[in-house]
Amino acid sequence: MPFKCSNSGKDCLDDLNETAAESKFTEKEPKELLEKTSKLEEIKGNLQIDYISKLKGVLSAKKILKLINAERSFRYKMIKEFKNRRKGEKNKR
Repeated sequence: MPFKCSNSGKDCLDDLNETAAESKFTEKEPKELLEKTSKLEEIKGNLQIDYISKLKGVLSAKKILKLINAERSFRYKMIKEFKNRRKGEKNKR
């Protein structure tokens, strides 16, 4: 089964993991995935820069930092809650 990478970065990693589990991929395929992942990270960084520059026109630097911290905290709590729910579902089975 040849390695095929779909559009999103997470899907690419999932695709690679499935292929790697079968140990049927060449050196070229992971290299392509790394290049694509790097490009996605670069785009993500550029979006973050644009986001912050737009916020600077509306909020003070202090409030922007508080917002970024609140977003990270919220994301962390959501992931933690999701993990706890999944753990609870596994215990019920």
